[in-house]
Amino acid sequence: MATYTSKQYANSPKAFVGATPGNTMTFYWEVSITAAAANLDAFVFGTVPKGFRLTHATLESTDIDTNGSPTVTINVGDAGDADRIFAASTVGQAGTLSSAMATTGFGYLYTDDTVITGAIPTGPATGATGTLLLAIMGRFEGPNS
Repeated sequence: MATYTSKQYANSPKAFVGATPGNTMTFYWEVSITAAAANLDAFVFGTVPKGFRLTHATLESTDIDTNGSPTVTINVGDAGDADRIFAASTVGQAGTLSSAMATTGFGYLYTDDTVITGAIPTGPATGATGTLLLAIMGRFEGPNS
């Protein structure tokens, strides 16, 4: 099991100064998987601010399970719900993307600054290195939400 962090997370500001309530916000994170993907690998994408309401997400992966009968799945969520945004997504099985987010994530309002994370709950049959891309969009309702 390894933990991979997006380069955007390492360089992102910790305070979201200047965002106006009612504005749309989009976050885009890229995580490089530098060793063969494995069961329980964890990913740190980035932070959304207090007052962010999630309305859309897209997850893309390169083929991180090169077996003829791939098994890898990917969850994306946060500390409160590990699969709030994507639950058992199969995008890593053939190098695809999906915007079929989990129903628990649509419209969810983050009441604190929150780190968006991911994990591989079902490991690959034949793990490979690769890249995960996550884009999420929502409405900033303000820090007092």
